Amino acid sequence: MILNEVERKGKATLILVFILVILTDVYFLMSSYNEIIANDTLWHIKSGEWMIKNKAIIKKDVFSWTARGIKWTAHSWLYDIIIYVLYKYSSFAGPIIFTLILGAIYGYLLIVNHSNNFYMLITSYINYIIVLKYLWTIRPHTVAGVLFIFLLYILTEGKLKDGSCIKGILIFVYFVLWANMHSSVSIGIFVITIYVIFCKADWKHLIFSIIGTVITPQFTGIFRYSYAASSNADIINNINEWHSPDFHNILFIYIAVTSIINLIIKAKEDSKITEAEIIMTANLLLFLKSLRHMLMLVPVISMYSVDITRTFAIINKDNLIMIKRYSPLITMVIMITMLLTMILGCNANQVITNIITGDILSQQTEAKVAQYILENKLTENIFNDYLLGDYFLWYGIPVFIDSRADMYIFNKKEIWDDFMALRNITTAEPEKIIEKHNIKTVAIDKKTRLSLYMQKLAVEGKAKYIAKIGNYDIFKIEVNK
Repeated sequence: MILNEVERKGKATLILVFILVILTDVYFLMSSYNEIIANDTLWHIKSGEWMIKNKAIIKKDVFSWTARGIKWTAHSWLYDIIIYVLYKYSSFAGPIIFTLILGAIYGYLLIVNHSNNFYMLITSYINYIIVLKYLWTIRPHTVAGVLFIFLLYILTEGKLKDGSCIKGILIFVYFVLWANMHSSVSIGIFVITIYVIFCKADWKHLIFSIIGTVITPQFTGIFRYSYAASSNADIINNINEWHSPDFHNILFIYIAVTSIINLIIKAKEDSKITEAEIIMTANLLLFLKSLRHMLMLVPVISMYSVDITRTFAIINKDNLIMIKRYSPLITMVIMITMLLTMILGCNANQVITNIITGDILSQQTEAKVAQYILENKLTENIFNDYLLGDYFLWYGIPVFIDSRADMYIFNKKEIWDDFMALRNITTAEPEKIIEKHNIKTVAIDKKTRLSLYMQKLAVEGKAKYIAKIGNYDIFKIEVNK
């Protein structure tokens, strides 16, 4: 009788958890909706626009004045087209809603197996919040995260044990989609390979997945690109999301510690190495190397999680039944708290209005800088800070550099080197870089060494300080006249 009641409560909890995931998703939109538009969002939309208008996959740079025409591996071209079409017919509302739906699917798949275990439900929910906070933006890795967690789900459920031809075709299509959405498809190949080695997936599905992966404009180059991007020193050292996690942040400590504890206990319970230990170890190492891999580590923790309360006998059987009985009530309390926080903590009406009207960029300092550059006709040969690049190209301003760091580093390294040397004044003769590129205007973060250097040139009459917008300084170069 009690067990039947617990089972019913578990189903009720699952429904409530689904609602909680939706509320959490919306809460993060309401509280930080400006941040959902990340550095890369704007060029993804713009590249999609170019492909629709030109009826071709973009393969060369069309946005910069320093690297125009060089090779560009647009590994997320399909995502770019989808996100542009959504934007075209609904402004930013379409991409935002699409990203929220992806977030809800990701969150639900994280938690769906844990409706009858309150400890693991809460652990997965906390992990979900951390991912939303740090990684959930309008970018193709959100699609990759959903595709990865769904693949893990069907593998752990044993759906690919048989060599069904229909399943093979579906896996083929699945990996074609993934490979043209995001280059992280390599990790999907890795996971299926591990399952095949441990005889928990049919080898035919691995063949289908590999064939599907190379059906991209890059063909086998997608594997080389993934390795090159994740191992390049310039990318790792200078792009925040490629840095190792900052363990001054307690949330990242939480992710790492729960991963290690789960790995140790799982290994102890299994008494031998299984696919779970290998996949958990690989993803933990990737996370320790780069923060962005948290997107893949969190699903792994959820899918292979163990009940620590049971392992260490923290909670006895009677108390566990009581927790399961009241877990729907506890979940409802969390939901109500989240809803009240959302209502009281932000101007929901203003947020919704801005999303519907598309009036989001106007709130951002970088957009104001771009508009100033346009209005004052300063677009020729402009040296822009890294974070400004995407806003400049959005408004049609040719950029010195933007957040497609991989393109510059792999295909025109001198631009990247000159940008870093001038921005950080790591060269003894910065004026030579200015002369080399015939730079006419500089828009730079006021905290950089370049801003201080430009102020010195202004004092010497070689530059003119023309504007300060937010945390950006704008200078007109007089050297080249």
